[in-house]
Amino acid sequence: MRQRLYRRLERLETESARVLSLRDCGNRQAGLEAALRKVDLFLRICGVVQGKMESKREALARALGIGVRDLDHQLLAGIDPMHKHFTEHGVFGD
Repeated sequence: MRQRLYRRLERLETESARVLSLRDCGNRQAGLEAALRKVDLFLRICGVVQGKMESKREALARALGIGVRDLDHQLLAGIDPMHKHFTEHGVFGD
């Protein structure tokens, strides 16, 4: 009896972990899609068109007037480069 209960609990924990993993993956995907829409909107606002051989990252750096390496450093530091750009140009303050 205990062994059956133990197996059921084990299966329940495994299934619960699987569901949480799927939910987390869905949340990450939704966050990525929202971030890409935000970058696309920023590029349109700035009037920057992504070139055929240019990555979205390179186009964003060009729109911000910084190098790709500087963009990478800001992102790694947790800085929103678009928010920083708008703040520095007086669009809105912190």
